[in-house]
Amino acid sequence: SGLTGVTTIGGSLIITGDTNLTNLNGLENISFINGELSIWRTALTNLDGLNNISAGSIDELYIRGNPSLSSCDVQSVCDYLANPNGTISIGGNAPGCNSQLEVEDECASFVGDLEEKNAISMYPNPATNELFIVCSNGVQITEINIYSQMGQKVLQVYGNTHQLDVSTLPKGLYVAELITDKSKIRRKLLLE
Repeated sequence: SGLTGVTTIGGSLIITGDTNLTNLNGLENISFINGELSIWRTALTNLDGLNNISAGSIDELYIRGNPSLSSCDVQSVCDYLANPNGTISIGGNAPGCNSQLEVEDECASFVGDLEEKNAISMYPNPATNELFIVCSNGVQITEINIYSQMGQKVLQVYGNTHQLDVSTLPKGLYVAELITDKSKIRRKLLLE
């Protein structure tokens, strides 16, 4: 592709309104943009090609109105979501990339220690009144956050807690975020 020589953009990277655009091949060498990263109204199914952009060079992130876009968990986006510099707006895309929380959930494999992830169990799931978290191998949880499907934090607990009262939360699908010293682990949670 003719864009493979581009490594830096002195401003925003805005890709919008091209319903024939199905991939971002040729943009793999871009490492710095110095502005907003916007993907609007395209036929993209993933953001491969944007992996190497430094998250620190992104001022704002907009990924909206891409009905086929289901995979947004490229390194640059995941890194920006972990440490944002400005506005984030994600929605109107396919499942997997339809909200900030969905993308963060997909990015979870980039954040953390696999041994810690395997050392934490959460049960019962589905839960009704109480949720138990069991840690092995010396893993200690420092914070637990429960998010609704809309990405709103509905419960936050600090400390090495092993039992949560979830009886006041409405039935539905949630994401439990378990934070340790080394990892941020997200798990789907169903409340009945």
